[in-house]
Amino acid sequence: MRKITAVAMAALTLSVTATSAFADQLSDNKQRGSLICGVLGTVEPFSFSNPQTREVQGYDVDFCDAIAKSLGLTSTLA
Repeated sequence: MRKITAVAMAALTLSVTATSAFADQLSDNKQRGSLICGVLGTVEPFSFSNPQTREVQGYDVDFCDAIAKSLGLTSTLA
């Protein structure tokens, strides 16, 4: 029982420290003026390439645009 508790505590500690490493990303994005979103463009309807315009569109793109707009930024797809 102690071994399981120790492993669980170690996993929890590692997960908490992993997220704190990215605390300054918001300031980096605001300094850049854009939010960079990575989408594959291969899974319709989430993200896919429009055959007429050759632009990536879908739920993921709309979600990225909405988040960027709420932060006062533009969105860039990568």
